[in-house]
Amino acid sequence: MGAQAKANRGGGAAVAPPLDAEAVREIVRREFGGDSGRTSVVRDPGVHAPRGMLVRVRRPQGYYAEIKLELGRVFKLRGERNDEKLVRLGWLEPHTGQTLACRACGAEFASEASRMSHGEANHTRRPTSSVKEVPLPPPSRRERTTYTEDDIAQEQALQAAASRQIQTEEEHQERRLEQEAPLYLDKTAASQK
Repeated sequence: MGAQAKANRGGGAAVAPPLDAEAVREIVRREFGGDSGRTSVVRDPGVHAPRGMLVRVRRPQGYYAEIKLELGRVFKLRGERNDEKLVRLGWLEPHTGQTLACRACGAEFASEASRMSHGEANHTRRPTSSVKEVPLPPPSRRERTTYTEDDIAQEQALQAAASRQIQTEEEHQERRLEQEAPLYLDKTAASQK
């Protein structure tokens, strides 16, 4: 079964293979007319991250300036301090293909699946609750609660089960990302020593 079929079966977007150093150099030469001298390369001369280079998010994590790093998001580098590191370690990779814009906010994405995921997470209207919850004051010392120790133990067990389920889902997503878009931890400064 091909990679495209596996990606479609799993519901995720097809992930392009990582580009090697020579492919990145060729993209920089083609898009920017050679090394412009404005690159932010510090330690690894094989990695180019010039200002204005179009990149795709491989691993969603936090923000780049005010841009939320969502899987498949495409944007131009702004010459920030850690651009070279983000590309070298695999959080971002050069993007040369077509982009699809979000119809609501205009953010660009590399695939339809990434754009749909962004739309569902950020632009789907959620029903508003008509009931406003107001916290109750704590019971006074003289006031007795109707909760038994069994009720409290059951509630704690439910909360622990919900917490384990959330943790399991997060671990599953991290394992999936590690398989689809592994970080290049062999290119860190610590691994070179």
